[in-house]
Amino acid sequence: MTGASAGGTAGGGGGGISDVYVSNVVVVLSAACLFICYCDRVNISVAIIGMAEDLGWDKTTQGRILGAFYSGYVASQIITSILSMWYGARRVLAFAVMGWCTMSLLTPWAAATSVNVLVCCRMMLGFFEGTAFPAVYAVLGDSAPSQRSRNIGMVHSGVFVGTIFAFVASGMLVEQWGWRAPFIAFGLQDLLWLAAWTLFARPFAAPRGQQSARSVHAKTSEDLSASASAIASSLLEHQQQQPFQQQQSHQSNTTAAPPVSIALIKRLILMPECTPIYVAHFCHAWAHFTLLAWLPSYLHDRAGSSNGGAAGSHSHAALVLPYLGMAAVNAWGSRKADSLIEQGVERTKVRRMFGAAGFGGAGVLMLIFVMLPGGNLQYLTFCLALSTVGLTPSSHEANKLEVVSPAYTGLLQGLSNTLAAFSGMLGVPVAAWLFEQTQAWKANFMLIAAIYLFAAAFYGTRATARIVF
Repeated sequence: MTGASAGGTAGGGGGGISDVYVSNVVVVLSAACLFICYCDRVNISVAIIGMAEDLGWDKTTQGRILGAFYSGYVASQIITSILSMWYGARRVLAFAVMGWCTMSLLTPWAAATSVNVLVCCRMMLGFFEGTAFPAVYAVLGDSAPSQRSRNIGMVHSGVFVGTIFAFVASGMLVEQWGWRAPFIAFGLQDLLWLAAWTLFARPFAAPRGQQSARSVHAKTSEDLSASASAIASSLLEHQQQQPFQQQQSHQSNTTAAPPVSIALIKRLILMPECTPIYVAHFCHAWAHFTLLAWLPSYLHDRAGSSNGGAAGSHSHAALVLPYLGMAAVNAWGSRKADSLIEQGVERTKVRRMFGAAGFGGAGVLMLIFVMLPGGNLQYLTFCLALSTVGLTPSSHEANKLEVVSPAYTGLLQGLSNTLAAFSGMLGVPVAAWLFEQTQAWKANFMLIAAIYLFAAAFYGTRATARIVF
């Protein structure tokens, strides 16, 4: 895999300058995609405070609305992974962005109509946004091994910056023009990205392989049939315990996007080497989705009970600080991880170290945050806890580019994201239920701390960076 990937990077496009330019464009546009993705996902977390006041929603109803996104998100991951492999990430992703742009623009109307209509709208938004990560990871799968942590870090910066921008801009838009404004503004923003993607992504967005985009787009149905026979033979070899390197070599030489079967998906799900990735991703997502949905409401409630706290006096700053810290740690951590690997530190050791430090540090700091009485020091501890999570993309996220060959990276991400999305379906309404039962947020933060610590122990002792498929 290393040689094939390096070859594609170094010599696949008619010159080093051209290859570097194309690589940078891919990464920047991919980061921008996740930026707009999170803008459209997060804006309702701020807007729902005004929506609930105007429309009379309790916390349980809000939890149902916020959790609906993940029902659609779960449903699309594997489907869009397969479509990206067959038809190319550019086409599939452009269609998806147009879909979630439409859902964003329709949200004010849906909310005014009924809760059920809004829930359906949010489910469709989640369905279309489920395309983003599998398609982006499919593109990054062919990147040079020495740049994978950096590329993952850069792309995930779109998540952090998008979250920060959405929190701040949504708050300002709501204050100026009401809760409908963020959905309209971010829907129009999606159209700008779509124009840039259409203009500049054409040279490099194609079905997976080492050949040029033009040659891949010219594949015929006969090519697909031949590839199907080849992959069936390859799966049979696996059942006969042939070396994994033979499978990898075959995948690198195939000229068409590999077809997907139930046997292939089952194998990827059940591979022990992938289990630490799935567990870490699920645990990370539980905390991440819960906080994305409820952090603005927590700070709103905190402001109501304490006018002297940092969050009460500066709500925008309080929302931004944890994610600014996370973005900064992510930027440093991704470069540090690649630097350690370049210095000869074993790749598996680096992944385990960053997973244990990121999840473990966040878990310990979250427990301290819960035990502190309140005030600025308490919220600073919370910010430090989330900042520490910025180390984790250099663990389980970068790990996805290593345990399988590039042809299956997008599918692995789709499977992992599907499993992780269940945490949003469960975690967001569970958070509402815990709040209704206790009339406080403490139980939710204790649960998040426990989940972080479990992820640190599991991933930190079981992860591997050895390619197995």
